[in-house]
Amino acid sequence: MKKLCFLLAIASLLVSCKKENTGAEKKVEFYLLESFRYVTGQCKVDAMSAVMKATPFISNEDIIQYARSAYTYKLSAAAINRVKAFEGRIPFAVTVDKEVIYFGFFNDIVLSSSCEHSISMNLDWGSADKILLQLGYPGSVAGVTINDQRNNTILLNALASQGKLK
Repeated sequence: MKKLCFLLAIASLLVSCKKENTGAEKKVEFYLLESFRYVTGQCKVDAMSAVMKATPFISNEDIIQYARSAYTYKLSAAAINRVKAFEGRIPFAVTVDKEVIYFGFFNDIVLSSSCEHSISMNLDWGSADKILLQLGYPGSVAGVTINDQRNNTILLNALASQGKLK
C-alpha cells in the first residue's frame, strides 16, 4: 500500500510540473496597422497610437527562414505575393505572440520620398522569395539613429526554437 501511495505521489508531481517555455510555441508574425500616427517630424510609427489589424499578413507558418546577418526573411509563395501587391508606404509591426518587437514600413521601390527613421521592408531583388529589412529608406543616413530591433533576442529565440534561424 505504501508503494502505491508513493507511486501516485510521484506521478502527480510529474503531471503537475510545467515544462519551461523555450519559445517553440511563440509565433513570429507581421501585422499591418489598422491605424497609427507618425512621430512628429519623422517617418516613424508612434507606438502609443498604433492599432494592429486582427490577423497577420505574414503568419508564423509563412516564415520559412530568417538570416540574421543579412536581415532577410524567406517566405512562402503566398506571403511573398501579398508583399508584392503592396503599393506606397505601408506600416507594419513585427510581433512575437502578438507583442510588438518593432514597427516599420514597406516602402515601394518607386517612392521618391525617404523614410529615414524606421526599419524598412523591401523585396529582396536577388531572390524571388525573400524580403529584406533595412535601416531607413532608401538606406541609413549619417546622424540618424534607428532603434534596431531586427535581431531582438526574443525574436531570435522564437525563430531558433522553430528551426527557422540561419
